[in-house]
Amino acid sequence: MRKKKRISASIRRYVCAIIAMAIIAATAVALAAQPIWLELNQAYLYQAGSSPINRVAVANPAIADVVVLDKTKLNIVAKALGSTSLSVWSVNGMRQDFIISVCNTDTATAQFIKQSMGLSGVQVAKVGEKLVLQGVVENQYEKSKALGIAKVYAGEENIVDLLQMKNPTMVNLAAMVIDVTDDDESKLGFKYANASKVSVDDHNIASITFGTIGEFYGGMDHYELTKHPFQRVDFMIQALATKNKVRILSRPNITTMSGEEAEILIGGEMGIPTSKDGEIVVTWKEYGIHLKIKPTVDHENKITTSVQAEVSNLNDAAAVATTAGKIPGLSSRKASTVLTLPDGGTMSIGGLLDNRENKIVTKVPILGDIPIIGEFFKHTSNSKDKHELMILITPTIVTANDPVKASNKMAEAVEESKRQLAEMEEVFPNDPPKKQPLAKTDPEKIEHPVKEPVPHVKRDFGIYDSWVAKAEAELKAEAEAKEAAKREAMQAEKQAKAETAQRPVLPEAD
Repeated sequence: MRKKKRISASIRRYVCAIIAMAIIAATAVALAAQPIWLELNQAYLYQAGSSPINRVAVANPAIADVVVLDKTKLNIVAKALGSTSLSVWSVNGMRQDFIISVCNTDTATAQFIKQSMGLSGVQVAKVGEKLVLQGVVENQYEKSKALGIAKVYAGEENIVDLLQMKNPTMVNLAAMVIDVTDDDESKLGFKYANASKVSVDDHNIASITFGTIGEFYGGMDHYELTKHPFQRVDFMIQALATKNKVRILSRPNITTMSGEEAEILIGGEMGIPTSKDGEIVVTWKEYGIHLKIKPTVDHENKITTSVQAEVSNLNDAAAVATTAGKIPGLSSRKASTVLTLPDGGTMSIGGLLDNRENKIVTKVPILGDIPIIGEFFKHTSNSKDKHELMILITPTIVTANDPVKASNKMAEAVEESKRQLAEMEEVFPNDPPKKQPLAKTDPEKIEHPVKEPVPHVKRDFGIYDSWVAKAEAELKAEAEAKEAAKREAMQAEKQAKAETAQRPVLPEAD
């Protein structure tokens, strides 16, 4: 009886162990659920193993619908955004779990957009209406190309730009603002309707002869403007300025990235008081030379430049009288253009005319100030000057690998230093001196100079030695005095201790 009980107990333990292992195995299958990523309205074909499918269960059929094709195949169709779980049981009792996630992406469209761009470093992802661009492009041209193609498919407001530039292109904008009078305008050579030229001698600046010029490039007989235009134009303007033919007002220089706008203001701001709710409010208005320049570099290193120029100055004739005072008016001249230049090409903006009236009064001192009669002792002359403001702009491509541009004198000095350094002979401290080769000369023509004896100069160090000896003696005497004082102090202390020890000790009073 006891033996049967012992056997039944062992069977129960064995069965419990099997059940526990089955529970653990089922739990492990649930934890090892496989993910399935589907796009909206996309289907996925599931192929079972050797054991046929017994039954399936979907947690949310509205997200993913499952159709049993046969005993070993399932067709899973994504119907809505979200995630759900799928369980598949086989005939042998095994269960396989899946986590189905349906996302709002469009891989086929994204792949087509990527192929249209032709840029290997750009990755494209379409999520709903949004188009995500990420990766690395070479410069602004490739970035603008990628963004331009993406705008066609998703619109500018639906683009998420995560692109990074490897070597961004920058543009240096060198500008020159010159003032030309009406008489000197034709001499400078900016009459665009004609086709004569300006001739400058290579060796003599004073030999400048002036005519009118039809095309700005190639206007000089002895200098090629298309090679380094701004340097040649700068040379011509400087030469004319020395002869008081033109007046250089400003030479601003700024660097911006390709595709970005640069702004230059040469002037100031004028305060205009206005009344608002019983209070005086001052608003500021800019005046002077205002330039907005936006250069864009293409794949051929040509620069498409958009320029907006505005020239304004204070005009007392258009002043307005207010309770806060007299507010001067502004006279402005504007010009805007878009053109394409080669790297280093120079463009000009002209036609910004300004007519100025000058009134000159000369009079006899004292007599000219008498009322009525003083007019007979005055002379008034009126003159009109016609001025034209011209703006020259030269965009130049600058990359991160380009060295800093130096002036001509600095560049010549650097080249001369490099030449001298290359001609120097490399010498190591431990090497023996090299014998210089003797020049081949005629022995009869060699002159032997007479060697004169070098006089022996005896240097007198007596003053120095005496000064050193005196200083050493003073230091020695000071040290001996300190040592003697120390010995006397020790002797006095020893004597005081001896006297104290010889005194009798008196008994204390009751």
